[in-house]
Amino acid sequence: MLALTLRSHLLRRATHLLLVMTLLATTVVSSIGIASPVAYAADWEQPTYVRSIGGTGAAGVYAWGIEYNPVTDQILVGDYWNYLIRQYDLDGNDVGSFFRLPSERVGQPYTVSVDPRNGDVWTPEISDGSSPRMTRYDKDGNFIADYGLSVGYMAWTNIRDGYLYVADSHYWNNSGNPPEIIKYDIDAGVTEVSRFGEYGTGGGEFGIIHGMDFDASGNIYLADAGNLNVHVYSPTGTWLYDFGGQGNAVGQFKGDLRGLVVDEVNGWVYVVDAQASQIEKFDIDGTPLLHWGSEGAGDGQFADGGREITLDADGNVWVADFGNFRVQQFDSDGNLMAIHPNPPQPPAEGMLNHPRDVAVDPVTGSIWTAEPWNQRFQEFASDGSFLEAWGTRNSLPPYGMNYPRGIGIDPVTREVWVANTRDHLIRVYDNDGNYLRQVGDGIDSSAFGSLRWPMDIEFFGDRVYVSDYVSDLVKWFDPATGAELGAISRDNNGISVDPNTGNVYVVSWNYDRVYVYAPSGSYLFWFGGRGSDDGEFENPWDIDIINGYVYVTDSALDRVQVFNLDGDFVGKWGTRGSGAYELKDPSGLTHDAAGNIYVTDAGNDRIQVYSSTTPVPGTETNAPVAAFTSPMQSDVMPAGTVAITGTATDESGVVTVEVAIKDRDSNLWWDGQRAEWQTGKAWSIASWTGSANTAVDWNLGFIAAIPAGRYYTQVRATDVHGNTPAEFPWVNWSVEYPPTNTVLPAISGTAEVGEVLSTSDGSWTGTAPITFTYQWQRCDGGCSDIAAATSSTYTVGAQEVGSSLT
Repeated sequence: MLALTLRSHLLRRATHLLLVMTLLATTVVSSIGIASPVAYAADWEQPTYVRSIGGTGAAGVYAWGIEYNPVTDQILVGDYWNYLIRQYDLDGNDVGSFFRLPSERVGQPYTVSVDPRNGDVWTPEISDGSSPRMTRYDKDGNFIADYGLSVGYMAWTNIRDGYLYVADSHYWNNSGNPPEIIKYDIDAGVTEVSRFGEYGTGGGEFGIIHGMDFDASGNIYLADAGNLNVHVYSPTGTWLYDFGGQGNAVGQFKGDLRGLVVDEVNGWVYVVDAQASQIEKFDIDGTPLLHWGSEGAGDGQFADGGREITLDADGNVWVADFGNFRVQQFDSDGNLMAIHPNPPQPPAEGMLNHPRDVAVDPVTGSIWTAEPWNQRFQEFASDGSFLEAWGTRNSLPPYGMNYPRGIGIDPVTREVWVANTRDHLIRVYDNDGNYLRQVGDGIDSSAFGSLRWPMDIEFFGDRVYVSDYVSDLVKWFDPATGAELGAISRDNNGISVDPNTGNVYVVSWNYDRVYVYAPSGSYLFWFGGRGSDDGEFENPWDIDIINGYVYVTDSALDRVQVFNLDGDFVGKWGTRGSGAYELKDPSGLTHDAAGNIYVTDAGNDRIQVYSSTTPVPGTETNAPVAAFTSPMQSDVMPAGTVAITGTATDESGVVTVEVAIKDRDSNLWWDGQRAEWQTGKAWSIASWTGSANTAVDWNLGFIAAIPAGRYYTQVRATDVHGNTPAEFPWVNWSVEYPPTNTVLPAISGTAEVGEVLSTSDGSWTGTAPITFTYQWQRCDGGCSDIAAATSSTYTVGAQEVGSSLT
């Protein structure tokens, strides 16, 4: 067997060399700009750690599912990317959270359903590549069980009279595999009772079901995102009627319905029209009543529309505003009542949350990264300092993003190509972030000119290669025109091109291999295979060719492996952790002209940079020294995101700076990776900058500071040898409390010409000192400022006769 294996490998290698020799003589190779040969290094050496870019940057909430729990009188929010079910009281205060541990869960929480008999909470867990599970918790968030139901997809669920209803519906449904509503008996072990549904566009027929609820009679209301209407069925599954339809008028839908809730008391139906960023309100028979909302980040607006929707006991409407990292609360007429959390907790700029790809500007050396969970891409200077961020969750140019998972820079024009993965297109920007154009028609298709989940982007000569994940194609385009030129049929994650031969190396996520193709697209050979031994993969993500060696990240094994161009294993680095040569879920990979290697360390929310030319520092045991610059002891900070900053030094080089934050009133610690307060101490990774890693400035954006909050903060640093101090510097600080009026100001004096009027300041509570400014106004049908009348007193003039003063 050994002899046969060796012979097979040698044959693949010989075939590879023969094809390369043949192709070098063809016009195909010369037309794509083969670089001059690079001498292979005699012995590969592990690169030296240089710096980290970014740090922990989750938003306070990624609101997707939402449901009122009548037993606890709480609003429950499915926090999609923080992997939590959050509990809010009716004033919008976060009073707790729960979810399964990372080692137990299989995906993110989607819809949240509540059994009104006992307050049990049900939520489906779904992720790419895993079978969905239905999970169940008691009213206090204690895990009860999970269930593997016989469904293909179950993002939308609800509970009525002891029965769990699941919409088995997704974009892959058709007449042969129709979407269905499946009913399960909870008290009989969650066993199936019945199902109904037919695929089509006729009355009562299903397209894609995205939301369900029940009226007081038990009739079932279904939001159909495919047919842009609402179906109404009897409790036994008999179709009754439809309402809605496509359009922009009140009672019509633009597209992408995302949630539905019924007010059983008043007989109203609310439907989320995400494409229009509106809420449509109907009576129980489907008569349109009103709509509200628009696209944007302002009060009452939605980013890419709302997601799920629910009603509290008073009939107020709560909508999960996923793209704006918040929940909005309205009255039944659509008037905004509140936004939660308050102050807002968007992800801090310059911080990262699970970045997936990285690219380097060939001129400035600035680092660009694609950050799908925060729906944006960011630019950092070569010293790691933050420059700018772009992106918001929607499908509109110039900066609409839908999970951007890839990024590349044209070495000739320096244009930045961002793979807007779930919008099935690529957005192209200049190197200042100005939008230029799109590549791909935006249609979810594997057809010529279309894309299906584009990810990695690789420039070479007069081609730009794109790994198109769902279509199992590696496509190449003209970088100037965006026209598709050809494709290789292969399941894929990452791609790279050998600069000497033009051969294309493709990471296969399905077979855990690297496949190699000639520039013409013809197959040459493969290497790798499934396993954890040297040269094997469990989830290879990206690939890059640097100085004659092939580097491959493995997100499951938390390592980077190195091969020669023939696929022979050469070396590796990486174990799970946050040290210099430790990684968590490494994904995107690139290099610069100096041979520096950039690894997207997704699970640590950072980019790790390594050098093949920097000398390895000598061994030493001195711990790095870290200190605070802001807040300092007893400082009072403004509410909102607080920049916690400081310095760190080490003779061998700083790797990780971490900050621990405790709420001094609750004694809970802040877990920045999940945006959650918890009982155990948690450390968040800060970003740091500096021309060298021996003396750095660090920063952490703390998003959860609230008015009158009191916090205790520690910092620790770790160097390249793993040294960290035994004791950590700490500071106590607080957040200002905005002034609140307890006694209104009052005007005193005689309202006659020549008399002096005075105003009192009233009484206020809040963080001292409280200062006051004054502005007198003259009112006559409307009020206007009186010029220069800015003191606490004012002398009445003849011009005030017949007017009032305030």
